[in-house]
Amino acid sequence: ERFQNNVNLVLAVTGGLLIVFFLAELVLRKSRDFQPNFLASALLFGLTVLNLSLLLTLLFVLGRNLVRMLMEWRRGVFGARLRVQLLLVFLLMAVAPSMLILLVGSDLIRQTVDRWFNVDVERMLASSQALGAALDASALESSRVHARLLAREIEARGLLAAEEQGRLRRAIELRARERELDLVNVFARAGEVVAVMDPRLPPAASWDEASARALAEAAISGREMEASVAFGVGRLARVAAPVRGRDGQPEGAVVVSSFIAAEAASAVREVREGYTKFRETQTYREPILAFYRSLYLFPALLILFGAVWLALYLARRITTPLRLVAEGAQRIASGERGVRVDFPSNSEESRALVASFNRMSERLARSEEEVEFSRGGLVRKNQELEERRRLTETVLETVGTGVVVVDQDAVVTAVNAAAQRLLELDAGTVGLSLERVLRGPGREEIHALVLGLLSGRVSRQERE
Repeated sequence: ERFQNNVNLVLAVTGGLLIVFFLAELVLRKSRDFQPNFLASALLFGLTVLNLSLLLTLLFVLGRNLVRMLMEWRRGVFGARLRVQLLLVFLLMAVAPSMLILLVGSDLIRQTVDRWFNVDVERMLASSQALGAALDASALESSRVHARLLAREIEARGLLAAEEQGRLRRAIELRARERELDLVNVFARAGEVVAVMDPRLPPAASWDEASARALAEAAISGREMEASVAFGVGRLARVAAPVRGRDGQPEGAVVVSSFIAAEAASAVREVREGYTKFRETQTYREPILAFYRSLYLFPALLILFGAVWLALYLARRITTPLRLVAEGAQRIASGERGVRVDFPSNSEESRALVASFNRMSERLARSEEEVEFSRGGLVRKNQELEERRRLTETVLETVGTGVVVVDQDAVVTAVNAAAQRLLELDAGTVGLSLERVLRGPGREEIHALVLGLLSGRVSRQERE
């Protein structure tokens, strides 16, 4: 009841929920900056907790008030039926837009997410990934071919011997220029013997020079090795081929490196990262759908909550003054006077209704007092008339003169004992017409005189 009647509290709660909704809208606008796992875990968890709290509050308020209204309806409490009807009407009016928001929003989000993860996007990313992999594979294959050719030439000419290192350097420099090789390293078992680098390569502040030694050691053990290492803003596709001696055992290694330009390397890296991120995001497809559906569920629950509260608030504002007025009317009907109804309200209509009832009650009380006073006066008058009638009857009974009393229609209303004796009448004469009573000789003159008196045509002397 306090929550329903405290408008300031309701406005504060509504304002807080609106602020939360706008914050959620802000988070939605910034969601592109979040990682999918954060969007699918933290935001979804927070929004789910908020929606569940709002839903439980809504169900509690709705269920509690609905049960109480139904019980009051069964007990015949005034206004309970109107409250239930208002609540159901507002609920039906709010359910339609809420379901429309939820269904349309969910379908829109589903179509949007489907477009995000459709087959064309996946095929393009897969093709880009394949192109990047093909570029790396092509550079590695080129390095492998040239490493094998150089290894065969060194084997055939015996250039790995200690006394042939001058010829080895000249041969490697010549082949590097002819074949436009970016970097060639020749290793013996003791270590690096020759290193030739294309001067056109961009300078690299730091790069993994030890990778050539590791590849050479693997090649000296008898197997080819390859690797792709960073070189400045680009990459080097490196392949090591073993150099065998006359006995067929590996005695050294040739490491040929092909440079992948920064643009190509960056494109390949971005394609790989994009493809990896796309695959990772695909795993969060359902949580992302759930998050955006929860975001549409929040305003739908707000609409339902507002409709329930508004129905309860209006029902109380409408039925409470009516109930108080009806109870006051019942008290007045039971005989209570001066009944007043006190209902502080900001509604002008409610104040007017209560004020009108109070004025009516005051007027009824005054009218009843006046009627009671008038009734008391009438009772006193009747008592006085009764006393006078008894006095008159007593006088008539005791007087010796015969008295016959008639009304304006010449009907006998009273006859004293002397008149009954003189005119030979009985007690049943009362209520008969004078003509029937005064029959006989000598009585017609009395009858004519009485009629003349009643009509006013008799002079004063005749009356006397």
